[in-house]
Amino acid sequence: MTRTDATARYCVDQIGAASNPPADNEISVSSAGLLFVSGWAADLAGAPASGVEIAVDRKPYPTTYGVDRPDVAVALKDPSYSKVGFQASIPAKQFSNGAHVLTVRIINKDRNSYFETPAFHLLIQ
Repeated sequence: MTRTDATARYCVDQIGAASNPPADNEISVSSAGLLFVSGWAADLAGAPASGVEIAVDRKPYPTTYGVDRPDVAVALKDPSYSKVGFQASIPAKQFSNGAHVLTVRIINKDRNSYFETPAFHLLIQ
């Protein structure tokens, strides 16, 4: 798969305990808990994606994609966006304490390319 710079439609709703996290702030996550990530994402062409991955320090982790998001379908006025939610729960203890970089990869419908979000900065402690 190749990375593309074409912008996908997405929103990262939560990382750890941070709601609507900005990419330019550090997000603290306890090493004793879960690194929870959720949001919604659509294919680069605007259709539901074929999948979403979370990457921490460039290592991919799977998410559950296809979570009900009727709020997104209503907001975008398109019922095809009703199952575009994603979520992942990764034990934070598997990461060393300190700074890490998290991105979300949105895989296009044809599974031949992906869009990667700007980096979110994590501090595992």
